[in-house]
Amino acid sequence: MRTLSLLACGAVLGLVVLATNARAADVPVNKLPPEISTALAKRFPNAKPVKAFTEGTDHLEVVLQPQKAGKPVGMTFEVVFKRGGYRLIEKEITVKSLPVVVTNALETKMPGAKVAKAQEVFNAKNVRIFYTLAITFKGKGGEVHITPAGKFVVEP
Repeated sequence: MRTLSLLACGAVLGLVVLATNARAADVPVNKLPPEISTALAKRFPNAKPVKAFTEGTDHLEVVLQPQKAGKPVGMTFEVVFKRGGYRLIEKEITVKSLPVVVTNALETKMPGAKVAKAQEVFNAKNVRIFYTLAITFKGKGGEVHITPAGKFVVEP
């Protein structure tokens, strides 16, 4: 609980600093507020920040690369900070590894949609809450969020 409190304080301070200092969407990882860098290092000691960006004034995403013996291993994942604290962990997965319930829900609601990228999304307690799919449907790109039970939801 103490870690989450630190993360929340760091994220709020960090987002205020980023919102006032960075007009562009990209944020250099060496310019992350110390509170966020420390919280990430503590929560994910075997991962290195490789990219960070903002989406609006209250949303910061940090892309982390798992490391073993100082070398990258596996797929990157993202940690999302929103005003009030650390909220989500997004792990990229292969489209083929999506559960049948999720692919069936997409096909039922959006027949013919093509999935270009898939992510598992976990909350701060490491519970899977939904999948984010980058899709193309009727010639237009977009993103949908589907729970493990196959229900479409809006990203929190």
